[in-house]
Amino acid sequence: MGTFGVEGKGGTFTGINDRIACLKATCPEVGTAYSIKVWLETNQLRLVRCALYAYVGDGNAGALLGITEERDVNVAPAAVEEFVFNNPKPALANTTYFLAAYGEDATCGTFRDAGGTGHCYLDRAYDSTYPDPLAGESSSTFTRSIYCEYTTSQGVPAKFGHYAKMRT
Repeated sequence: MGTFGVEGKGGTFTGINDRIACLKATCPEVGTAYSIKVWLETNQLRLVRCALYAYVGDGNAGALLGITEERDVNVAPAAVEEFVFNNPKPALANTTYFLAAYGEDATCGTFRDAGGTGHCYLDRAYDSTYPDPLAGESSSTFTRSIYCEYTTSQGVPAKFGHYAKMRT
């Protein structure tokens, strides 16, 4: 499996309570998203769900492409938690996306480092759903510790447009 995003644990804890926090990341090849992994820490059981959004430029998200399972997490000290995409799993191209994490309470958070451009967040009371498209988000310069794990297309070419049936 391949990955894209930020796998390392950032140096600063930051809440994702009632906030959809997004990292802008580029998938290097064609594939299928399997899961989103996030460095999380909580001090009690909290609901978390992740998602994949299209990136439309200038730090703005577009269409919702996929949502992961929702899970109760309780991780202290911090650890990487995996959230598997629901079926059908999102198709990926060699392009930029937003990887999003969304948490239930102030004691639930991820890690980040300063720097980077085009990241975003949206303050919204946790209800386990993601808006489609993401609208009204604010830009951020935080690089969050979140990444996508995906399977490659194993060399099978993607088919675009239409094609003619071969004559026999």
